[in-house]
Amino acid sequence: QSLKYNLFYDPGFTHLIQSRDQLTAMGCRDYTITGGKQLTEMIPVYGLFYPGQTGAAGNYRSSTLSLEILYDFERNENYPNGYNASNLRYSDTANMSVFAEYENVCALLSTTDLDFGQIDNLNRDLYTSGQISLQCPSRTTWRVGLNNGKYALNSQRRMFNGKDYINYDLYLNSNLTQKWDSSNNRSQGVGTNGQQSISVYGHVPQQPLKSAGNYSDTVTVTLTY
Repeated sequence: QSLKYNLFYDPGFTHLIQSRDQLTAMGCRDYTITGGKQLTEMIPVYGLFYPGQTGAAGNYRSSTLSLEILYDFERNENYPNGYNASNLRYSDTANMSVFAEYENVCALLSTTDLDFGQIDNLNRDLYTSGQISLQCPSRTTWRVGLNNGKYALNSQRRMFNGKDYINYDLYLNSNLTQKWDSSNNRSQGVGTNGQQSISVYGHVPQQPLKSAGNYSDTVTVTLTY
C-alpha cells in the first residue's frame, strides 16, 4: 500500500517542489559571496503528509529520491535571476529517502447504553441490546473486552439503586449462548480502515422483587490491538 505526500519550498506548503521539467523560479534563492569566500547554506525542505488517508499500519518508505539543485552565477555586478537557474545552466545532484511509520492506532468511536426500560416486576425475563463502534487501520487485529461492572458479585453483574441489586448478564450473540464476561469470550476482528460495530446483548433473568428506584451499572469497554 502507499501513502501520499509532497515536498515544498515553504512552511506554508504553497510552493511545491516540482520535477525538472516543471521547474520555475519560485524555489530560487539569491546569495552574494565576496572576496573568494565559500558559502555554506542549509536549504529547508518541507514535507506534507496528506490527511484523510487510509492504509495498513507499518513502516512506509519512498523509493530513493534524486535531488537536483540548479544554479547560475555571474561575477562582478552582473546578477543572474531565478529563471537563469531554472533553465538548467549548472546543476548538482544528491539522493534522499522519505520515511513514515504509520501507527496501528485504533479508536473506540461510541458506545450506546443498554436500557431495560421501565418495569414493575421481575417475574419475567428482560432483554435489550446496544452497540460498540470502533475504527482500526486495515489488517490490524483487535479485541474488545468488557469488565464485570461496578457492582459485580464475583462474576455476576448487578445494577444498584442505592439499596438493592438486580442481576443481569451480557452476551456476544442474540440467542444468549456466549456470555460476555471479564474472564473469557472477547469480541475480535480485523481492521478495515472504516467504522466497525459490535452488538452487545443484555438479559435480566427472573428474580425476586426489589425495592423501587433507578437501577444502573457502569461497564468498562477495553479495545486491545
